[in-house]
Amino acid sequence: MQLPLIIPQTRQELENGLLVYNSPKDWGMLFFNVSAIHTKGMKYTIDVVCLDKDGSVLYIAEVSPGVPYFTYPGTEHILEMGLKESQRYNIFLGSRLTVQLAPGFPIANIISP
Repeated sequence: MQLPLIIPQTRQELENGLLVYNSPKDWGMLFFNVSAIHTKGMKYTIDVVCLDKDGSVLYIAEVSPGVPYFTYPGTEHILEMGLKESQRYNIFLGSRLTVQLAPGFPIANIISP
């Protein structure tokens, strides 16, 4: 299964994350080399997928608006998605995401166990 991605490029995009979007559907935002996120100022709950250095899923959480700091031990990268989107894209503990940089949207290839 493939998931279109937005990969933040600027400091402002990193700080805002999904804050400037309506609840995303059919895509996710992937943060490389980020081990924690916040949901301050958000208006909706999101799925947060914590990945290790190889892109394997360590933990999946539904994070409510207003959380000042969320992390999970061993996290190297974080994928933010709309609520329940991780289930819809068959992302589970042990799944692995590889990123394909293609014209237009980058794509995450999801390999589920």
